Amino acid sequence: MCTNNSVLLVCLTLSLCSVLLVVGASSAEPQLGSARVVFQTEYGDIEFGFYPSVAPITVDHIFKLVRLGCYNTNHFFRVDKGFVAQVADVTNGRSAPMNEEQRIEAEKTVIGEFSKVKHVRGILSMGRYQIKLFP
Repeated sequence: MCTNNSVLLVCLTLSLCSVLLVVGASSAEPQLGSARVVFQTEYGDIEFGFYPSVAPITVDHIFKLVRLGCYNTNHFFRVDKGFVAQVADVTNGRSAPMNEEQRIEAEKTVIGEFSKVKHVRGILSMGRYQIKLFP
């Protein structure tokens, strides 16, 4: 388990990227946006790109969480080499308390922006606690 603040940022970015890549894409290839998030870890920097045309609400939410420092002090709770690396959610995975602004943003629920983008090597995905299929 890694507890480095930089590692937390990496996890956040990974989660965000995956959501953006797996959400709401059309049949055409999605276009990578120009904005990037870089997580500085003890193992090196990790740069993430996003697809705002695929998951605009999710991308905006992740960028706001990153700007607020919500992923600082977070950690990877699961790493299966060659398969998956999972970071804890921002409300329960931090080792430092959140300020009020961070807490308010972290508690927001983002609608599922699902797409036909396949889960293949290199794609990042976001987990959800609960998915309501019917209102």
